[in-house]
Amino acid sequence: MLDRPWVIDGVTGPEKQAIVRINNIGYDLPTFATEIADLPWLADDVTQPESHVVEYLYWIAKTDAPLAQQVIDLPWLTDGVTQSESDIVDTLWEIAYYNDVSLANRIVNLPWLVDGLDAIEESIIDALYWIVREDAELARAIANKPWLEGDLSNDAGRAVRSLDYIQHEDIALAKSIANMPFLHTLEPTDSAALEAMSWLAYTEILALREVLAHPTLKGGITDQWAPVVALMDSVNEAAPAFLRPLLDPEQATVERRSVTLPHTGTTDLAIIRTASGAPRSIDLLEHSVGSVEGFMGTALPTNYVGLLFGTAVLGYSHGTHYGDYFVMLPQYDVDDSSDDANYAGHLMAHEVAHFYWRNNPNWLDEGLAELLASIAENQRTGAAVSVTLHIARTQTTLACWSA
Repeated sequence: MLDRPWVIDGVTGPEKQAIVRINNIGYDLPTFATEIADLPWLADDVTQPESHVVEYLYWIAKTDAPLAQQVIDLPWLTDGVTQSESDIVDTLWEIAYYNDVSLANRIVNLPWLVDGLDAIEESIIDALYWIVREDAELARAIANKPWLEGDLSNDAGRAVRSLDYIQHEDIALAKSIANMPFLHTLEPTDSAALEAMSWLAYTEILALREVLAHPTLKGGITDQWAPVVALMDSVNEAAPAFLRPLLDPEQATVERRSVTLPHTGTTDLAIIRTASGAPRSIDLLEHSVGSVEGFMGTALPTNYVGLLFGTAVLGYSHGTHYGDYFVMLPQYDVDDSSDDANYAGHLMAHEVAHFYWRNNPNWLDEGLAELLASIAENQRTGAAVSVTLHIARTQTTLACWSA
Protein backbone atom coordinates (compact mmCIF):
# COMPACT_ATOMS: atom_id res chain seq x y z
CA MET A 1 0.00 0.00 0.00
CA LEU A 2 3.03 2.28 0.36
CA ASP A 3 3.08 2.59 -3.45
CA ARG A 4 -0.47 3.94 -3.65
CA PRO A 5 -0.53 7.51 -5.00
CA TRP A 6 -2.75 8.66 -2.17
CA VAL A 7 -0.16 7.49 0.36
CA ILE A 8 2.69 9.19 -1.46
CA ASP A 9 0.97 12.56 -1.86
CA GLY A 10 -0.21 12.80 1.74
CA VAL A 11 -2.82 10.86 3.71
CA THR A 12 -6.24 12.39 4.33
CA GLY A 13 -8.55 11.57 7.22
CA PRO A 14 -10.61 8.96 5.31
CA GLU A 15 -7.43 7.39 3.93
CA LYS A 16 -5.93 7.13 7.42
CA GLN A 17 -9.11 5.45 8.69
CA ALA A 18 -8.96 2.92 5.86
CA ILE A 19 -5.32 2.04 6.59
CA VAL A 20 -6.02 1.59 10.31
CA ARG A 21 -8.97 -0.73 9.68
CA ILE A 22 -7.11 -2.82 7.11
CA ASN A 23 -4.26 -3.16 9.59
CA ASN A 24 -6.67 -4.24 12.34
CA ILE A 25 -8.29 -6.85 10.11
CA GLY A 26 -4.82 -8.14 9.20
CA TYR A 27 -4.15 -9.27 12.75
CA ASP A 28 -6.89 -11.93 12.63
CA LEU A 29 -7.72 -12.32 8.94
CA PRO A 30 -4.63 -11.47 6.88
CA THR A 31 -6.01 -12.93 3.66
CA PHE A 32 -9.21 -10.95 3.99
CA ALA A 33 -7.22 -7.80 4.73
CA THR A 34 -5.31 -8.33 1.49
CA GLU A 35 -8.59 -8.71 -0.43
CA ILE A 36 -9.79 -5.39 0.95
CA ALA A 37 -6.51 -3.69 0.09
CA ASP A 38 -6.79 -5.02 -3.49
CA LEU A 39 -10.26 -3.53 -4.07
CA PRO A 40 -10.00 -1.42 -7.25
CA TRP A 41 -11.44 1.69 -5.66
CA LEU A 42 -8.64 1.75 -3.08
CA ALA A 43 -6.07 2.28 -5.84
CA ASP A 44 -6.74 6.02 -6.10
CA ASP A 45 -7.88 8.60 -3.58
CA VAL A 46 -10.10 7.18 -0.83
CA THR A 47 -13.45 8.93 -0.39
CA GLN A 48 -15.40 9.08 2.85
CA PRO A 49 -17.99 6.47 1.71
CA GLU A 50 -15.16 4.13 0.66
CA SER A 51 -13.43 4.59 3.98
CA HIS A 52 -16.67 3.83 5.77
CA VAL A 53 -17.10 0.60 3.77
CA VAL A 54 -13.64 -0.54 4.93
CA GLU A 55 -14.70 0.18 8.50
CA TYR A 56 -17.99 -1.68 8.11
CA LEU A 57 -16.20 -4.66 6.58
CA TYR A 58 -13.93 -4.66 9.61
CA TRP A 59 -16.86 -4.85 12.01
CA ILE A 60 -18.63 -7.50 9.94
CA ALA A 61 -15.44 -9.58 9.87
CA LYS A 62 -15.14 -9.34 13.66
CA THR A 63 -18.75 -10.52 13.95
CA ASP A 64 -18.79 -13.25 11.31
CA ALA A 65 -15.89 -13.80 8.90
CA PRO A 66 -17.86 -15.88 6.31
CA LEU A 67 -20.49 -13.13 6.13
CA ALA A 68 -17.78 -10.53 5.55
CA GLN A 69 -16.43 -12.64 2.69
CA GLN A 70 -19.88 -12.80 1.10
CA VAL A 71 -20.25 -9.04 1.35
CA ILE A 72 -16.89 -8.25 -0.21
CA ASP A 73 -17.69 -10.65 -3.07
CA LEU A 74 -20.80 -8.64 -4.07
CA PRO A 75 -20.10 -7.36 -7.62
CA TRP A 76 -21.32 -3.83 -6.92
CA LEU A 77 -18.79 -3.52 -4.11
CA THR A 78 -15.80 -3.91 -6.44
CA ASP A 79 -16.54 -1.23 -9.04
CA GLY A 80 -16.64 1.82 -6.81
CA VAL A 81 -18.76 2.79 -3.82
CA THR A 82 -21.64 5.24 -3.76
CA GLN A 83 -23.07 6.73 -0.59
CA SER A 84 -26.19 4.54 -0.81
CA GLU A 85 -24.04 1.41 -1.24
CA SER A 86 -21.98 2.43 1.77
CA ASP A 87 -25.21 2.83 3.75
CA ILE A 88 -26.33 -0.69 2.77
CA VAL A 89 -23.05 -2.21 4.00
CA ASP A 90 -23.51 -0.23 7.21
CA THR A 91 -27.03 -1.65 7.59
CA LEU A 92 -25.79 -5.22 7.00
CA TRP A 93 -23.14 -4.71 9.67
CA GLU A 94 -25.61 -3.35 12.19
CA ILE A 95 -28.06 -6.19 11.55
CA ALA A 96 -25.29 -8.76 12.03
CA TYR A 97 -23.50 -7.10 14.94
CA TYR A 98 -26.40 -5.93 17.03
CA ASN A 99 -29.20 -8.29 16.18
CA ASP A 100 -29.03 -11.31 13.92
CA VAL A 101 -26.20 -12.80 11.84
CA SER A 102 -28.57 -15.31 10.24
CA LEU A 103 -30.80 -12.49 8.97
CA ALA A 104 -27.80 -10.66 7.52
CA ASN A 105 -26.80 -13.88 5.77
CA ARG A 106 -30.31 -14.27 4.39
CA ILE A 107 -30.27 -10.72 3.00
CA VAL A 108 -26.83 -11.09 1.42
CA ASN A 109 -27.99 -14.26 -0.33
CA LEU A 110 -31.11 -12.69 -1.83
CA PRO A 111 -30.60 -12.79 -5.63
CA TRP A 112 -31.47 -9.15 -6.20
CA LEU A 113 -28.74 -7.95 -3.85
CA VAL A 114 -26.06 -9.21 -6.23
CA ASP A 115 -26.70 -6.93 -9.20
CA GLY A 116 -26.94 -3.63 -7.37
CA LEU A 117 -29.79 -1.99 -5.51
CA ASP A 118 -32.69 0.12 -6.65
CA ALA A 119 -34.92 2.29 -4.46
CA ILE A 120 -37.40 -0.52 -3.68
CA GLU A 121 -34.65 -2.92 -2.64
CA GLU A 122 -32.96 -0.29 -0.47
CA SER A 123 -36.27 0.50 1.24
CA ILE A 124 -36.85 -3.20 2.01
CA ILE A 125 -33.43 -3.61 3.60
CA ASP A 126 -33.95 -0.42 5.60
CA ALA A 127 -37.37 -1.62 6.82
CA LEU A 128 -35.93 -5.02 7.80
CA TYR A 129 -33.25 -3.21 9.78
CA TRP A 130 -35.83 -1.28 11.81
CA ILE A 131 -37.91 -4.40 12.32
CA VAL A 132 -34.98 -6.52 13.52
CA ARG A 133 -34.10 -3.86 16.10
CA GLU A 134 -37.48 -4.60 17.72
CA ASP A 135 -37.99 -8.28 16.99
CA ALA A 136 -35.56 -10.59 15.15
CA GLU A 137 -38.18 -13.34 14.81
CA LEU A 138 -40.51 -11.05 12.88
CA ALA A 139 -37.69 -9.83 10.65
CA ARG A 140 -36.69 -13.43 9.81
CA ALA A 141 -40.31 -14.37 9.08
CA ILE A 142 -40.53 -11.53 6.55
CA ALA A 143 -37.11 -12.08 5.02
CA ASN A 144 -37.91 -15.75 4.42
CA LYS A 145 -41.01 -15.00 2.35
CA PRO A 146 -40.64 -16.61 -1.10
CA TRP A 147 -41.85 -13.40 -2.76
CA LEU A 148 -38.70 -11.61 -1.61
CA GLU A 149 -36.51 -13.86 -3.72
CA GLY A 150 -37.53 -12.91 -7.25
CA ASP A 151 -37.77 -9.59 -9.06
CA LEU A 152 -39.23 -7.16 -6.59
CA SER A 153 -42.26 -5.03 -7.34
CA ASN A 154 -43.47 -1.96 -5.54
CA ASP A 155 -45.95 -4.29 -3.80
CA ALA A 156 -43.07 -6.00 -1.96
CA GLY A 157 -41.75 -2.66 -0.76
CA ARG A 158 -45.20 -1.58 0.41
CA ALA A 159 -45.73 -4.89 2.19
CA VAL A 160 -42.49 -4.83 4.18
CA ARG A 161 -42.84 -1.15 5.08
CA SER A 162 -46.43 -1.72 6.24
CA LEU A 163 -45.37 -4.57 8.50
CA ASP A 164 -42.70 -2.28 9.92
CA TYR A 165 -45.35 0.38 10.69
CA ILE A 166 -47.62 -2.21 12.32
CA GLN A 167 -44.86 -3.59 14.55
CA HIS A 168 -44.23 -0.08 15.87
CA GLU A 169 -47.74 -0.21 17.32
CA ASP A 170 -48.06 -3.91 18.23
CA ILE A 171 -45.22 -6.39 17.65
CA ALA A 172 -47.31 -9.45 18.49
CA LEU A 173 -50.00 -8.38 16.04
CA ALA A 174 -47.41 -7.78 13.30
CA LYS A 175 -45.97 -11.26 13.85
CA SER A 176 -49.43 -12.78 13.64
CA ILE A 177 -50.20 -10.92 10.39
CA ALA A 178 -46.85 -11.86 8.84
CA ASN A 179 -47.70 -15.54 9.21
CA MET A 180 -51.25 -15.35 7.83
CA PRO A 181 -52.20 -17.30 4.68
CA PHE A 182 -52.65 -14.25 2.44
CA LEU A 183 -48.90 -13.54 2.61
CA HIS A 184 -47.76 -16.96 1.38
CA THR A 185 -47.71 -15.26 -1.99
CA LEU A 186 -47.95 -11.54 -2.65
CA GLU A 187 -50.68 -10.08 -4.83
CA PRO A 188 -51.50 -6.38 -5.24
CA THR A 189 -54.56 -6.81 -3.01
CA ASP A 190 -52.32 -8.23 -0.26
CA SER A 191 -50.07 -5.17 -0.14
CA ALA A 192 -53.17 -2.96 -0.21
CA ALA A 193 -54.58 -4.88 2.77
CA LEU A 194 -51.30 -4.49 4.67
CA GLU A 195 -51.22 -0.77 3.98
CA ALA A 196 -54.80 -0.39 5.23
CA MET A 197 -53.93 -2.29 8.40
CA SER A 198 -50.80 -0.21 8.96
CA TRP A 199 -52.83 2.99 8.79
CA LEU A 200 -55.49 1.53 11.06
CA ALA A 201 -52.77 0.48 13.50
CA TYR A 202 -51.46 4.03 13.54
CA THR A 203 -54.83 5.75 13.88
CA GLU A 204 -56.90 3.29 15.90
CA ILE A 205 -55.11 0.13 16.99
CA LEU A 206 -58.16 -1.11 18.91
CA ALA A 207 -60.19 -1.12 15.69
CA LEU A 208 -57.52 -3.20 13.94
CA ARG A 209 -57.47 -5.70 16.79
CA GLU A 210 -61.26 -5.92 16.62
CA VAL A 211 -61.20 -6.52 12.86
CA LEU A 212 -58.61 -9.30 13.14
CA ALA A 213 -60.54 -10.91 16.01
CA HIS A 214 -63.67 -11.24 13.87
CA PRO A 215 -64.77 -14.91 13.48
CA THR A 216 -64.41 -14.67 9.69
CA LEU A 217 -60.68 -13.96 10.09
CA LYS A 218 -60.14 -16.42 12.93
CA GLY A 219 -57.76 -18.54 10.84
CA GLY A 220 -56.01 -15.44 9.50
CA ILE A 221 -56.58 -13.30 6.44
CA THR A 222 -56.84 -15.31 3.23
CA ASP A 223 -56.51 -14.14 -0.38
CA GLN A 224 -60.30 -14.24 -0.55
CA TRP A 225 -60.65 -11.67 2.23
CA ALA A 226 -57.63 -9.46 1.48
CA PRO A 227 -59.66 -7.09 -0.79
CA VAL A 228 -62.14 -6.60 2.05
CA VAL A 229 -59.43 -5.96 4.63
CA ALA A 230 -57.96 -3.38 2.23
CA LEU A 231 -61.08 -1.28 2.89
CA MET A 232 -60.91 -1.35 6.66
CA ASP A 233 -59.09 1.88 7.48
CA SER A 234 -61.33 4.16 5.41
CA VAL A 235 -64.55 2.31 6.23
CA ASN A 236 -63.72 2.56 9.92
CA GLU A 237 -63.38 6.32 9.52
CA ALA A 238 -66.34 7.00 7.24
CA ALA A 239 -68.91 4.37 8.27
CA PRO A 240 -67.73 2.14 11.15
CA ALA A 241 -71.11 0.42 11.38
CA PHE A 242 -70.42 -0.97 7.90
CA LEU A 243 -67.42 -3.02 9.14
CA ARG A 244 -69.55 -5.86 10.50
CA PRO A 245 -71.53 -6.62 7.31
CA LEU A 246 -68.32 -6.37 5.29
CA LEU A 247 -66.85 -9.20 7.35
CA ASP A 248 -70.00 -11.31 7.24
CA PRO A 249 -69.53 -14.15 4.72
CA GLU A 250 -73.31 -14.37 4.41
CA GLN A 251 -73.44 -10.79 3.10
CA ALA A 252 -70.08 -9.76 1.65
CA THR A 253 -68.91 -10.93 -1.77
CA VAL A 254 -65.80 -10.16 -3.80
CA GLU A 255 -65.84 -10.20 -7.59
CA ARG A 256 -62.37 -10.16 -9.14
CA ARG A 257 -60.91 -9.75 -12.60
CA SER A 258 -57.35 -9.41 -13.89
CA VAL A 259 -56.74 -7.21 -16.93
CA THR A 260 -53.66 -6.21 -18.91
CA LEU A 261 -53.30 -2.49 -19.54
CA PRO A 262 -50.93 -1.03 -22.15
CA HIS A 263 -48.90 1.04 -19.69
CA THR A 264 -49.56 -0.53 -16.29
CA GLY A 265 -49.43 -4.19 -17.31
CA THR A 266 -51.31 -6.76 -15.26
CA THR A 267 -53.82 -5.00 -13.04
CA ASP A 268 -56.20 -6.59 -10.54
CA LEU A 269 -59.77 -5.34 -10.27
CA ALA A 270 -62.14 -6.14 -7.41
CA ILE A 271 -65.72 -5.21 -6.59
CA ILE A 272 -66.85 -5.71 -3.00
CA ARG A 273 -70.56 -5.78 -2.15
CA THR A 274 -72.84 -6.59 0.77
CA ALA A 275 -75.89 -7.06 -1.46
CA SER A 276 -76.68 -8.32 -4.92
CA GLY A 277 -75.51 -6.12 -7.78
CA ALA A 278 -75.36 -5.80 -11.55
CA PRO A 279 -73.10 -8.17 -13.52
CA ARG A 280 -72.19 -5.29 -15.83
CA SER A 281 -70.47 -3.32 -13.05
CA ILE A 282 -67.19 -5.21 -13.43
CA ASP A 283 -67.32 -4.48 -17.17
CA LEU A 284 -67.85 -0.81 -16.45
CA LEU A 285 -64.89 -0.86 -14.08
CA GLU A 286 -62.65 -2.49 -16.68
CA HIS A 287 -63.72 0.05 -19.30
CA SER A 288 -63.15 2.97 -16.91
CA VAL A 289 -59.66 1.83 -15.96
CA GLY A 290 -58.68 1.11 -19.56
CA SER A 291 -60.08 4.37 -20.91
CA VAL A 292 -58.55 6.61 -18.25
CA GLU A 293 -55.15 4.91 -18.45
CA GLY A 294 -55.22 5.09 -22.23
CA PHE A 295 -56.01 8.80 -22.26
CA MET A 296 -53.34 9.59 -19.65
CA GLY A 297 -50.75 7.59 -21.61
CA THR A 298 -48.87 6.55 -18.48
CA ALA A 299 -49.16 3.76 -15.95
CA LEU A 300 -51.59 3.92 -13.08
CA PRO A 301 -49.84 4.54 -9.75
CA THR A 302 -51.23 1.18 -8.63
CA ASN A 303 -51.81 -2.28 -10.08
CA TYR A 304 -54.89 -2.83 -7.91
CA VAL A 305 -58.20 -1.02 -8.33
CA GLY A 306 -60.87 -1.83 -5.77
CA LEU A 307 -64.49 -0.69 -5.82
CA LEU A 308 -66.77 -0.96 -2.81
CA PHE A 309 -70.50 -0.52 -3.28
CA GLY A 310 -71.49 0.74 0.17
CA THR A 311 -72.26 3.69 2.39
CA ALA A 312 -68.67 4.67 3.29
CA VAL A 313 -68.73 7.89 1.27
CA LEU A 314 -67.87 11.30 2.63
CA GLY A 315 -70.34 14.10 3.08
CA TYR A 316 -73.12 14.23 0.52
CA SER A 317 -71.06 12.70 -2.26
CA HIS A 318 -72.14 9.60 -4.14
CA GLY A 319 -68.55 8.46 -4.67
CA THR A 320 -65.30 8.85 -2.70
CA HIS A 321 -61.76 7.91 -3.68
CA TYR A 322 -59.56 6.51 -0.88
CA GLY A 323 -56.24 5.65 -2.52
CA ASP A 324 -56.20 1.96 -3.47
CA TYR A 325 -59.94 1.83 -3.95
CA PHE A 326 -63.04 3.97 -4.16
CA VAL A 327 -66.59 3.73 -2.87
CA MET A 328 -69.86 4.26 -4.74
CA LEU A 329 -73.32 4.16 -3.24
CA PRO A 330 -75.10 0.82 -3.91
CA GLN A 331 -77.80 2.59 -5.94
CA TYR A 332 -75.32 2.71 -8.87
CA ASP A 333 -74.78 -1.06 -8.91
CA VAL A 334 -77.78 -1.53 -11.21
CA ASP A 335 -78.50 -2.23 -14.86
CA ASP A 336 -81.87 -0.75 -15.75
CA SER A 337 -83.17 2.40 -17.40
CA SER A 338 -82.90 4.57 -14.28
CA ASP A 339 -80.91 7.78 -14.01
CA ASP A 340 -78.58 6.04 -11.54
CA ALA A 341 -77.82 3.28 -14.02
CA ASN A 342 -77.18 5.82 -16.78
CA TYR A 343 -74.81 7.79 -14.53
CA ALA A 344 -72.95 4.79 -13.04
CA GLY A 345 -70.31 4.60 -15.79
CA HIS A 346 -69.56 8.31 -15.57
CA LEU A 347 -69.23 8.27 -11.78
CA MET A 348 -67.03 5.18 -11.91
CA ALA A 349 -64.65 6.72 -14.48
CA HIS A 350 -64.55 9.94 -12.42
CA GLU A 351 -63.35 8.03 -9.36
CA VAL A 352 -60.83 6.01 -11.42
CA ALA A 353 -59.40 9.31 -12.71
CA HIS A 354 -58.54 10.21 -9.11
CA PHE A 355 -55.81 7.59 -9.18
CA TYR A 356 -54.00 10.22 -11.25
CA TRP A 357 -55.63 13.41 -10.08
CA ARG A 358 -55.76 13.90 -6.34
CA ASN A 359 -54.00 15.89 -3.61
CA ASN A 360 -53.96 18.95 -5.89
CA PRO A 361 -56.31 21.97 -5.67
CA ASN A 362 -59.90 20.75 -5.83
CA TRP A 363 -60.76 22.64 -9.00
CA LEU A 364 -57.92 20.81 -10.78
CA ASP A 365 -58.53 17.31 -9.42
CA GLU A 366 -62.31 17.40 -9.76
CA GLY A 367 -62.32 19.21 -13.07
CA LEU A 368 -59.91 16.78 -14.70
CA ALA A 369 -61.71 13.80 -13.19
CA GLU A 370 -64.91 15.06 -14.81
CA LEU A 371 -63.14 15.54 -18.13
CA LEU A 372 -61.74 12.00 -18.11
CA ALA A 373 -65.12 10.61 -17.07
CA SER A 374 -66.79 12.35 -20.00
CA ILE A 375 -64.14 11.02 -22.40
CA ALA A 376 -64.63 7.48 -21.03
CA GLU A 377 -68.38 7.70 -21.53
CA ASN A 378 -67.88 9.07 -25.03
CA GLN A 379 -65.84 5.99 -25.86
CA ARG A 380 -68.43 3.68 -24.31
CA THR A 381 -71.73 5.22 -25.41
CA GLY A 382 -70.89 7.89 -27.95
CA ALA A 383 -72.17 10.65 -25.66
CA ALA A 384 -70.78 14.10 -26.40
CA VAL A 385 -67.74 15.17 -24.39
CA SER A 386 -69.10 17.95 -22.22
CA VAL A 387 -68.05 18.52 -18.63
CA THR A 388 -70.70 19.49 -16.11
CA LEU A 389 -69.92 18.98 -12.45
CA HIS A 390 -72.88 17.31 -10.76
CA ILE A 391 -72.86 19.08 -7.43
CA ALA A 392 -75.34 16.67 -5.82
CA ARG A 393 -73.26 13.64 -6.71
CA THR A 394 -69.66 14.64 -5.97
CA GLN A 395 -67.77 15.35 -2.81
CA THR A 396 -66.48 18.78 -3.86
CA THR A 397 -68.44 21.61 -5.45
CA LEU A 398 -66.71 23.53 -8.26
CA ALA A 399 -67.26 25.83 -11.15
CA CYS A 400 -68.34 23.95 -14.27
CA TRP A 401 -66.02 23.03 -17.10
CA SER A 402 -66.89 22.77 -20.77
CA ALA A 403 -64.99 20.87 -23.43
